[in-house]
Amino acid sequence: MKKKHIIFISIIGVIIVAGIIGYAAKNNKGSAGNKGKAVEVYTIPAKDKIFVNGIVVPEKTENIFRDETKGTIDKVSVTNGQVVKKGDSLFTYKNDSVTDQIDKENQSITNNDNQKKKLVDKKAKQKGETPVAATEAKLDGYQEQIDTVQTLIDTSKDVVEKLRDKEYTSIKAPIDGKVILSDSKDMTKPYIVIESTTVYVKGNINEKDQTKIKENQKVDILIFAINKTITGKIKSVGNSPATPDVMAGAQGSTGGASAVSYYDANIALDSQENVVNGFHVQATVKLEGEGEMRIPKSAILEEDGKQYVFKVVDKKLKKQIITYKKATTPEVVVLTGLNENDSIAKSTKDMKEGISVE
Repeated sequence: MKKKHIIFISIIGVIIVAGIIGYAAKNNKGSAGNKGKAVEVYTIPAKDKIFVNGIVVPEKTENIFRDETKGTIDKVSVTNGQVVKKGDSLFTYKNDSVTDQIDKENQSITNNDNQKKKLVDKKAKQKGETPVAATEAKLDGYQEQIDTVQTLIDTSKDVVEKLRDKEYTSIKAPIDGKVILSDSKDMTKPYIVIESTTVYVKGNINEKDQTKIKENQKVDILIFAINKTITGKIKSVGNSPATPDVMAGAQGSTGGASAVSYYDANIALDSQENVVNGFHVQATVKLEGEGEMRIPKSAILEEDGKQYVFKVVDKKLKKQIITYKKATTPEVVVLTGLNENDSIAKSTKDMKEGISVE
């Protein structure tokens, strides 16, 4: 009985071992199948790019300095940060020396009016007390004096009217924009700066890239301060080397002096939202003719009305749905589903998901 049990257990052991060996052999075969195929890979090349470093600045800036020849500032009509329209009053000068002249002329008018009144009274009195024949000459004399005094009054009034135009001078906004008021007493610094509320990127490029970018090319703009990317387009490209301060900034960013010339490259923004004057940015320009991603037509698999490629993900092939432009050429333009630097199987023949790619 004991002998039968030993034989039974031995048979079961042999069956289990045979099953394990068979399972392992099957897996090894499948694994060998996945690894056994050499996969020819096509990597989508990265597009050539130009990087433009720059700073956000207003479209227009107007500096308004104090002018002592116009007098002292009598009234300020705006506050710091206020947005104004072109032609709005900013502040008003009062010229005290002109005011003194006006006061002097007004005093002269008052004195001459009093003198005129006295002469008129004397003339009336003389006319009533003396026979007509005897007073004719005296009356004429009084009238001449009255006319002379009246001329002096009229002259003084004309002077006052002209001086009134010089007593106060109103300074108006030359552009639409935001007011920046200064409390500095330094006459060499602007008293008011007006910055337009529309901004752009003032950038620079080196001489090697100057001929490669054109107006209206689309760009992606990374705003470092908020880590956000917005879009825009090239507004203008300079034809002469940038001014020394721009060149110095460009050289400083690369860590030392350079023998390379730098040129202005200004960029218009598609959106002004979250963009602040003074923010530093880096714009990426994709060169013309480099915008299309092309892959071999042999890499495309058609199944159930959809198009796939075998994309390399974690060193294994994986189906990836794509869309592309139909063409008769050996290569097609990919519209969606792939990015630059993605790798795909160059041919779909004998390919399937899970095949390892070394």
